[in-house]
Amino acid sequence: MKSTSFLDSVSTAIDRNKLSAPFDENTVINGWTIFIASGDTQAFHDHNTNMFYFVFESSLVEETIYGEKRIFNVGDGVISATNECHMNYSIDSDTAKVLLVKIGIDNINPTKPC
Repeated sequence: MKSTSFLDSVSTAIDRNKLSAPFDENTVINGWTIFIASGDTQAFHDHNTNMFYFVFESSLVEETIYGEKRIFNVGDGVISATNECHMNYSIDSDTAKVLLVKIGIDNINPTKPC
């Protein structure tokens, strides 16, 4: 078996703040594969808990409401910031395929418009 580590003992988000998700009996993990076609954008939104992103295909841009752009390429894994208004889009001609994992509290919507 061959493996490649892309996150190792991460305790901060990309904005350098500590992770916020509580880990107790109410903690749940949800995962999605998201597809963002070239030219598609999401509405600005934020998260009340950290989320893990891993880019499988193409490239993904996370742009904050203040215009800061973070580019994630194939093989990149990052932890999202909490309560930071942003949108995501693909900058390539191909569809971005991204694994998204949320660790948070059961029955709380982690994403809201901002």
